[in-house]
Amino acid sequence: MIVSGGNPSPAQRQAALEAARPHQLRLLGPNGLLTTPQHTGQQWDAPNGWAPLQWLAIEGFRRYDLPLGEEIGTERLHIRAIELAAEPLQPARM
Repeated sequence: MIVSGGNPSPAQRQAALEAARPHQLRLLGPNGLLTTPQHTGQQWDAPNGWAPLQWLAIEGFRRYDLPLGEEIGTERLHIRAIELAAEPLQPARM
């Protein structure tokens, strides 16, 4: 579901909410979103997450005005760390 400009219609918002619900319990961990619910010992499998995925998910949920974005961003992660990672690199000061 792609929404131009990030302004979903009420029907799109409802569809996104319904699509997210079944995965919420499997992919929402104490430290944010899991990349996968699989516990294989691989780098990005549970219980680990991937920072860019966290940021994209939070922004997507926020654009759809879904409370899950705020829950992940403010209750499960240090949102400032994600915001800093999203900022462009600043030139070195001389």
